[in-house]
Amino acid sequence: MKCNLKRFYRAHERKYVAGAYGMSNEFDMMDEIAKNGPIVVSFEPDEGFVLYKNGIYAKGDFDNWFTMG
Repeated sequence: MKCNLKRFYRAHERKYVAGAYGMSNEFDMMDEIAKNGPIVVSFEPDEGFVLYKNGIYAKGDFDNWFTMG
């Protein structure tokens, strides 16, 4: 597959928000965005995420996962 992009962008001065992997929270991330612009994020959902449909995700009762609906 050939790439016909005219410009390429590269991340520089990479760092972890709040100083270390896993140490930040939503307030640290909002502060970083306000001061320095966009950030890159990822997340590791638990096993219940496969049941997510909409709204704000919250961990469910996975001891009784078969009764969730």
